[in-house]
Amino acid sequence: MMDDLDQLILQVKAGKREAFSQIVRLTQNRLRGFIMWYVPVASEVDDIAQDVYLYVFDNLSQYEPGSDFQAWLREIARYRSLNRARKVSRQMQRENRYAEHLILENEPENDQIQNAQEDRIDLMKKCLNKLPEKSQQLIKQRYFQNLNSEDLSEKLSMSAAGIRMTLMRVRNLLRECISSETANG
Repeated sequence: MMDDLDQLILQVKAGKREAFSQIVRLTQNRLRGFIMWYVPVASEVDDIAQDVYLYVFDNLSQYEPGSDFQAWLREIARYRSLNRARKVSRQMQRENRYAEHLILENEPENDQIQNAQEDRIDLMKKCLNKLPEKSQQLIKQRYFQNLNSEDLSEKLSMSAAGIRMTLMRVRNLLRECISSETANG
C-alpha cells in the first residue's frame, strides 16, 4: 500500500490533482479511526479529517516519498485533533462561565419573586384569619382538602348551590381584604 501511496503522491506533486482523491480514499478509514481516539464526535471527526487533508494537499511538498506517509498523516491529525479539543474545552469553559454569570445575575430577581410569593401567602393567611370561623373552615375544606361543592353540601347540610354562593362571597371578602392590605401596606 505504501508503494501505491508514494506513486500517487508523486503524481500529485507532478500536477495530477485527481490522484489526491485516491490518496484520501486509501487512507481515510484509518485516519478517521485515529482521530476518533482524540475526538469521539463524528461530525468533529469529519471536520478534522477534512482539515488534515486540506493541510496535506497544501503541504505535500514537505513530504519525502519513501518515508512513512501514514505516520506523517497521523501526526498532522494528532495536532489538529488536540487543537480542536483545546478549542472545544475553552469554548465550554466560556459557556460555563457565561451560564454561571446569568444564574448569579438573575439570582436577585429570583429572590424578589420568591419574596413576593411569600408576601402574598402571608397576606392571604392574614386575610383568611380575619374571616369568621365558619368562612375559614369552608375555605380550608374547599381548597386545602379539595372537597367540591357537592361533598361540602353533604358535609355541611347545605345545597351545592348554596355552598357555591357562600364560597363566592367569601372569596370576594378575601379579595377586598387583600386589596385593602396592599393599598395600605
